Amino acid sequence: KVIGPTFSINTKLLDFGTVSYGFMYSKSIEIENKSEIPFDYTLSLSQDGTFSKREFSIKPNTATIGKYTRQSVLIEFIPVSLQNYDLELDFDIAKYGQKLASIPVKAKCICPEIQIEKTKFDLGNIFIGYSYKALIDLFDNTDYPAKYEFIPVTDSTQLQAKTDVPKPNGTIFQHDKASLELLITPIQLGPILLNQSVRIYGNDKQPINFTI
Repeated sequence: KVIGPTFSINTKLLDFGTVSYGFMYSKSIEIENKSEIPFDYTLSLSQDGTFSKREFSIKPNTATIGKYTRQSVLIEFIPVSLQNYDLELDFDIAKYGQKLASIPVKAKCICPEIQIEKTKFDLGNIFIGYSYKALIDLFDNTDYPAKYEFIPVTDSTQLQAKTDVPKPNGTIFQHDKASLELLITPIQLGPILLNQSVRIYGNDKQPINFTI
């Protein structure tokens, strides 16, 4: 009687839970070879078109497991789509040509709602040709982190002053705040009103708008 190798995998479900857009999450599994012979395995994710290959990394996705030994595998996940993930991690052993085991992989990707302290900033009286600092405080009152990016505005208000942003993007951790620093250099006399904008990764339709 010809038999194949015997194996076990230490989990039946990979549930990442609720995850935040653009951040890395990881889980590990362990494959045990219970046979008297080594075998080569391959792990792959079911391709159903609901996710991108670049969102997941399996390390190592293929290897040889010696007899009566174990292999740890790391699954890294960076969600870049606001959706519920429901796919399968397939386990194959070379020479068998069929799926021997499947582990469901689940996650829910969200974009946290970020608040701005105020939408109008007044620098008072300033001098032409000199730079002035404006700190924009962004608040994350949720249980999940977020990433932000300053969006240069190209409307006519930008003819009034030059805007420099030393660090245009960053991270706001859960229940914390981040300060975005803008350097404003007026290039004309008189009242100035600048339209500015910040994008939260995962929320391209509703940027945070403010004026200086």
